[in-house]
Amino acid sequence: MTFLCCYLNFAALPTIQERPIPETRSLTEDYNVTFTCLASGLPPPQYEWKNPNGDKVSVFNPRFDIEKGTLTITGIRKGDVGVWTCEAKNKRGSTKATVNIKEVLGTGFQLLFEVKNYIININHKHYDFIFQF
Repeated sequence: MTFLCCYLNFAALPTIQERPIPETRSLTEDYNVTFTCLASGLPPPQYEWKNPNGDKVSVFNPRFDIEKGTLTITGIRKGDVGVWTCEAKNKRGSTKATVNIKEVLGTGFQLLFEVKNYIININHKHYDFIFQF
């Protein structure tokens, strides 16, 4: 009796399925932003995000959270400007997607509203106007 055993090893290079959209963004300082980068492949790819300096984003930094290919940055800063890179990789290879934080706008404005009570007399008639914001 002869036994034949086979071993099939399927593997596929990662392919980006969902890129960060839009690829170039202007953001507001101190706000949060989420970039989604999803890829398919066999085996399923592992994700790594790199900051504009080319350094791997550390999940030990409380400003950054990475869940699969999704990167959330808490409290955007002017120093975050530049191209961020998502790399999806498996044993067959890797592929990349990028997002460019073009500028970070300051929150340097404040809106102040006051409640005013205006009294207007027109043709001897009295009108009260209250403006509230």
